[in-house]
Amino acid sequence: MDGRVEQQGNLKRNTRSSYRLLVDYKLFLKEKNRHNDYNSRLIFITNYLDAINFELYGVEGREQLIAALEKSFDEDKAND
Repeated sequence: MDGRVEQQGNLKRNTRSSYRLLVDYKLFLKEKNRHNDYNSRLIFITNYLDAINFELYGVEGREQLIAALEKSFDEDKAND
């Protein structure tokens, strides 16, 4: 049962982290007057998140984080 509780905790942490990442990315797009595209995601990740621990977002590196950001953005846009 402890494994299940730990898994739920990881899921909640990843969900919060993904949400925070999306909010920060949308703010970046607005401030820089950019559109959601690969280059914008790359710039955002490189400039603003280079020093983070990627594990906070449940990924191992920059490319996975960019892909996760793209997926979150598309899902959020579909819900608007």
